[in-house]
Amino acid sequence: MKRDLLYRGLGNGTFRYVSNTTGIETSMNRGRCSVFFDYDNDGLLDLFVKNFPSANVLYKNNGNGTFTIVPDGGGLREATSGVDHGSIVSMADYDNDGFMDIAMTGDGNAEALYKNMGNGTFVDVTSAAGIIPRANGKGLGWGDYNNDGLLDLYVARGHTTNGGAAGGSLYRNNGDGTFTDVTTAAGLSTTANEWAAVWGDYDNDGFLDLFITNPGHNATGVGNANLLYHNNGDGTFTDVAAAEGVALEDGISLHKTTAWGDYDNDGFLDLVIKDGVGDSIGLHRLFKNLGNGNHFIKVSLVGTKSNIAGIGARVA
Repeated sequence: MKRDLLYRGLGNGTFRYVSNTTGIETSMNRGRCSVFFDYDNDGLLDLFVKNFPSANVLYKNNGNGTFTIVPDGGGLREATSGVDHGSIVSMADYDNDGFMDIAMTGDGNAEALYKNMGNGTFVDVTSAAGIIPRANGKGLGWGDYNNDGLLDLYVARGHTTNGGAAGGSLYRNNGDGTFTDVTTAAGLSTTANEWAAVWGDYDNDGFLDLFITNPGHNATGVGNANLLYHNNGDGTFTDVAAAEGVALEDGISLHKTTAWGDYDNDGFLDLVIKDGVGDSIGLHRLFKNLGNGNHFIKVSLVGTKSNIAGIGARVA
């Protein structure tokens, strides 16, 4: 079992190990996922570490280069899926109260949603919010797909232990603290072995599109066509992965992780995909977005009272 490690960026392209001087636990834990976010809105980035089999840890940033362990993790220490294999954590202010909430999922476990109460604690609201826990979540994607000012949630799910596909879910945010499963109505029902799910407006039409990686059968890659759902602007989506050249169905490659980013600063989101699983070697694929005639705006966020990177900021 390995320990959780924190490295400080020195600003010159190098890093220094600082776990032992910053208050980060150096005992043996098996960290599955970690996320920096300002859970208490003091302008400092705190750290949440999802461990297995040991308990989760929430670290409060003291503002002097050190962290303090929050008792009981603010309610997240034994969070659902927390001390099991759950490996995915995603932060978002789903109820627009100004505090970052937490969604979790992972291998063999069901997804869970925790509301930030604004007093340093979190409460499990999964059932109350209308989230239906299902097994084998592989990816969590927050995005306002219908442009109503509310963050919706897509849960990507991989094959179940018996080999069947669980299928992903799109939860529309109702604005009252609850969600509605609109997967079928949106045209997103699939039996694909879904992994990462990322939102991005790749064609600059003002509506968020959804890209989902698919490794096919984990052992062979058979049936491994990725999914690029173009947002039609009416609450429905159409898979255009093949037409846009990112389906990559070859029956061999295990498509796993992915991210959008404008690497060439031309105003259009490009796409990177990482293949492979376990000890196997896979390709890193970079796809340049050839763009169209649509316009774009780019905003650089620099925090003054908040964290300097603008993490958690919302542009309205």
